[in-house]
Amino acid sequence: MKIHEMKKKIDVLIVDDEELARSDLRALLSEIEFVDEITEANNISAAINKIKMNDPDVIFLDIQ
Repeated sequence: MKIHEMKKKIDVLIVDDEELARSDLRALLSEIEFVDEITEANNISAAINKIKMNDPDVIFLDIQ
């Protein structure tokens, strides 16, 4: 299956301590038609809570 043929929309979690990085990635992802919900977290504790609440399909995680 090709990406443009995806029928299911995906939920994404962005985890990064830099606000600018999160907002830039959010802007890029919001242009993709099969991305449904985009949530953000600025630290691992917040990310764990968001994972438990939202059960995202994809997680972008900045590890430093």
